[in-house]
Amino acid sequence: RICIKTLHKPEATVNSLDREYTIQRLAHEAGVKTPRPLAYLALEGKAASMVMEYVEGESGKKIKESGRKITPAEYEAYSTKIKAELNRLHGVGIYHRDLHLGNVMFMPDGNISIIDFGDAVHPAIGSEDEIYTQKVMRNGRYVEERFPRDENVLQELRTIVRRPAGL
Repeated sequence: RICIKTLHKPEATVNSLDREYTIQRLAHEAGVKTPRPLAYLALEGKAASMVMEYVEGESGKKIKESGRKITPAEYEAYSTKIKAELNRLHGVGIYHRDLHLGNVMFMPDGNISIIDFGDAVHPAIGSEDEIYTQKVMRNGRYVEERFPRDENVLQELRTIVRRPAGL
């Protein structure tokens, strides 16, 4: 099974789809749990598309919107897995910069997969402030955009943890 991503609003993302494909491929090759990119297709007069492996699971955003909760033990397991993936990403100089529950897939086997590298940078050069700040084109002009730190997803993960009764 495959997944096909086509950008309908290229101005809503920092990277072109071919750059996103390259960064996601580098992340996958570094062992990061992310859908394996299979092909980048650019047809004349058509929107470009990225073909990648399909990941079975559900985004943390969908879990949150459904009102379902995870146990404290699941939180510990998932946060450990997310931290490991961030260490792999940052270890090869890739910073996701849009890592939130909507971009983490929770798979039936208990694993996670990081998706959507549209705002990612590689190689990350400079201080963390420079990594998470960039001038981008929005509505025909350059503006300075600040991106959330990748680690912020761990705080967001806490919002879907089931609390024991009485707390």
